[in-house]
Amino acid sequence: MQALAQRKKAEYFENLGRFTHLKTTENILKGLVYCADCKRPLVRYKNVSHEKKLWYTFICQTHTNDIASCPKKNIQEDVLIPMILQAIQTQIALAADMEALIRRVNSSPKYRKQTATLQGRLDAAKKALTRYNGLYDSLYQNYVDKLMTEQEYMTLKRRYKAEAEEAERLIETLTRQQAAEAAHTPENPFLAAFGSFRDADTLTREMAQALIQRVYVDGNSNIEIVFRYDTMKAYFYCRVAHDDSFSLEQQVAKLRRYAEQAGYTIVGVAAEHGSGLTLDRPALQELTEAVLAGKVDVVLVNSLDRLGRDWGMTKQYIDLLTEHKVKLLCVRERMMIDSSSFSPFFT
Repeated sequence: MQALAQRKKAEYFENLGRFTHLKTTENILKGLVYCADCKRPLVRYKNVSHEKKLWYTFICQTHTNDIASCPKKNIQEDVLIPMILQAIQTQIALAADMEALIRRVNSSPKYRKQTATLQGRLDAAKKALTRYNGLYDSLYQNYVDKLMTEQEYMTLKRRYKAEAEEAERLIETLTRQQAAEAAHTPENPFLAAFGSFRDADTLTREMAQALIQRVYVDGNSNIEIVFRYDTMKAYFYCRVAHDDSFSLEQQVAKLRRYAEQAGYTIVGVAAEHGSGLTLDRPALQELTEAVLAGKVDVVLVNSLDRLGRDWGMTKQYIDLLTEHKVKLLCVRERMMIDSSSFSPFFT
């Protein structure tokens, strides 16, 4: 096997320059495609058929040098580019959908009231912290001036310290909530970056450099795309009515394949056995807590009935997701859902 690899390597160098007269194409993925195993860049290799037809493949040079050191990678450029373009178009579609949802929610009176309430609570907490810190600092002088007993001094000292610490914790919590809300604006870097290529139907060098950090290719020609921007944070929800672990595993695997191909960042998986006629389910509550904490952009389910069997109840949960600017993506139905729209997707 090693002798074969050496022979192929020799043929490669022997053929260098033989077909320079044939028209070449731009390497739009230059510096972006890597081996999933050794993490080294894949080499773009020129191929020419007997009919002088030209095409390119990406190969792992580590494997070429020593076949035992890394599994073989060999993927044609005309196969790789459509895969990458499809993943980017999925992100573009989701970005457009999310931007529309964010604008709609942000313009609602309910959201404006919630934002004002949050800011009011934060201002009050900061004011309380300043007050309790001032009281704490003045305690000792009051004690020295014999304006209070030692017992009063120690009691108030513990109280003001505890109140100040509580105010600090509240400020930290509210500040995180504000930061989470700030991330859900049309000016979000992810939405802006992908939105700028909204009408693109081909992959260009400019698009690849702007959006992609790396593309990893494994031995089965599967790809993993690392985008330059934080992509949509996806949470899986899977459910079966009976004790069927295999079916749950299948759902998770299907959603994982979709999320990885689409370039989503997977932040959690909630899977359970339970009835679809109630929202009182442990895994669903786990998902809800993540949504309320601002950790989720899109919830992936295999089909809408995994969320619930009763439409009124399911709609209630969709309203909760929409209120927190979270989309519901049903892979089997190929639908992106919020409270006011059902949008098909085609990836």
